[in-house]
Amino acid sequence: MMAAKYFTIPLANNPVLMEVQQYLRAKLPEGTTWQDPATFHITLVFITDDMGKDASTITPPALPAFGIGAWGLDYFNTPDGLAVHLAVERNPQLTALQTMLFYGAFWNGMALSDKSWPALWKPHITLAYMPMPEEPMHLSMELPTPVHLQVERFALSEGEYVEIANYPLMMTMPGQAEPIAEMARIQGGWLFTEFKGNHPKNIPLFPGVDIDSLTAGDNEPKYVILPVAEADVVSANGIYYSEEFVSEIERQMIAKRPTGNQGHIKDEDRETVFPTPAGYWVGATRTGKTLWGKAYLPPNHPMREMVLRALAVGGGMATSIYGTGNRVWDKTRAAFVAIAKEFNLEHIDFAPSERAGVGSLARVP
Repeated sequence: MMAAKYFTIPLANNPVLMEVQQYLRAKLPEGTTWQDPATFHITLVFITDDMGKDASTITPPALPAFGIGAWGLDYFNTPDGLAVHLAVERNPQLTALQTMLFYGAFWNGMALSDKSWPALWKPHITLAYMPMPEEPMHLSMELPTPVHLQVERFALSEGEYVEIANYPLMMTMPGQAEPIAEMARIQGGWLFTEFKGNHPKNIPLFPGVDIDSLTAGDNEPKYVILPVAEADVVSANGIYYSEEFVSEIERQMIAKRPTGNQGHIKDEDRETVFPTPAGYWVGATRTGKTLWGKAYLPPNHPMREMVLRALAVGGGMATSIYGTGNRVWDKTRAAFVAIAKEFNLEHIDFAPSERAGVGSLARVP
């Protein structure tokens, strides 16, 4: 009796994948069956017969955790219908992991699926099975949201997604306390983020943002995700950020789509200076007390190169809110309290991490 097993990247109940699946429910025809979110995964290698060998001993050298992105929706034929799935980009880390697992099994004499050969392998995440159409069709649907996923482990499974071995990836480099910084390509652009597990894995675009027009002529669009504000803290210049104030910043970001400069303009230049934006804020989201923003970095501004250099050396970067409004002194907090309803957001600028008004907002870009 053949003993089939498979190496996977488990993605059970991932909220981003569940959001995409929910989006598909309104798009796919009646009769479509849905992949159980508890079994979301990427198959790395399918072992059709382990030939009596112990597949759990096939482990590559210690590898760091990494990020992956999905570039769109696609499908392929199966006995159960058309498997509608997210097509995952083959970045170097993912390709290395899959290749090492494949050849580890191959040189141990195990029988492998033809589709697991590295040159033929197509990483994907199945979301649904659609009935076979009567006429040829082309599935063309944009993703409702950019998809960026963190890979922190892989597993060996058998049967109906029963894990029999678990392999964590490194979250810090050997001999270092700092978390691993990662870079992942998503939807034709680059997303720079810190790898600490507490940042948003997905930031929705503001309604009506035309990314194609914004990035026209930019062959490799680049974005940065950074915290913009945090509720219930006092900044270095003595201003208390209330929940109401942070919510107002988020509301105005959505309404105004602010730009960002490389540092603030001088007060005396406010009436005359109109600098070329270093970034265009295209999305925002809240995680707990923190408001996060996503900005596109145009290729004609030195800020883009600075972000690349900061990422390379593991340096930090911060944001700084620029606008006008009123504040009142709160002696119980020994700080000024910004009046949310009187604040007028003008732009959200980039600043060196050592000059961050709120220390927790200085992050690896």
